[in-house]
Amino acid sequence: MRIENLTRLVDGELQNNPKISMVSGFCLEADDVKNGFAFIALNATRDDAILAIQNGAYALITDLNLEIYDDEIAIIKVDNLASSVLRLARFIATQKELKFFHLNVAQNAIFSCLSLPKKISLISSNLNEILTKIINAAHNDIFLSKDEILLNRIFEKTAIKDSQNFSLIHSHSIFYTSIMFLDTYYENLNFPSIFASDLAKVMQFFYDYNLNFNIKDFREFNHFRAIFVDRFLNIKPFGASYRAFICENNEELFITEAKFLKSKFENTFICTPINHRLRDMADFCFESLNDLKMMSDFKYALVFSDFHELESSLNETKTERTLFDF
Repeated sequence: MRIENLTRLVDGELQNNPKISMVSGFCLEADDVKNGFAFIALNATRDDAILAIQNGAYALITDLNLEIYDDEIAIIKVDNLASSVLRLARFIATQKELKFFHLNVAQNAIFSCLSLPKKISLISSNLNEILTKIINAAHNDIFLSKDEILLNRIFEKTAIKDSQNFSLIHSHSIFYTSIMFLDTYYENLNFPSIFASDLAKVMQFFYDYNLNFNIKDFREFNHFRAIFVDRFLNIKPFGASYRAFICENNEELFITEAKFLKSKFENTFICTPINHRLRDMADFCFESLNDLKMMSDFKYALVFSDFHELESSLNETKTERTLFDF
């Protein structure tokens, strides 16, 4: 890309009269700069810029006054480097005809549990990571993110489609899913059935793009995640008790899950921190997770909490209680 075109693309101003006229690529890490590249100094220091020049950078794109005077390379000053990174990402994405899809929270968690083909990338909200992945992407690669605002700033995005090609097979537990998708039967997946339709959408996505996927394990699926306990609230192996705490730390999913549980089961408790904005829907409010150890006579308790924090709390020595508490 010619220097004048690059300067215009990132909405910058050329600070010198460089001898070079073009760059051959882009990089955000000084150690990875190759001869002819433009170094994008996002969260970089002056030492990073000097290292990039030593490694062969032909241009520096920065929003800092680095006080580097070198007419061998182009120094492009921008007002907002994050905005410039997004402009560059949008340009490269267009050139490579990349595809972007918005995922809801559950779908994003499902994709995180799958072995994905090289063609598909999950992206976070980290600009450095996003631009690096876009720079390294092949033509027509696919990017997925739950950050809809970010996707709107990069490229036109769409949601993954509904699926009419599945049927949910009755399961003995809400914590397992048996599903028929097209001609394939997936039996007793360790996956909450409340999200079966999202799982089917993910399967449909792979089918539509003629891509293979491998279901490794849903044990790390971090929503509607159960901790089974006995009547003394000692943790038991998964499925070994009729009583369970269910952890959820996403507000939108928490509301959906609460309605689901209340519609299906008696002795279901909805539990939130006492100062949380969802406390009005709660049956039990707690100041700390240790307060949950005072609960009794429930089948399921949906708790607005991180799974590992609640698990750790339950593993701590509980306050002694008499048999009259049970």
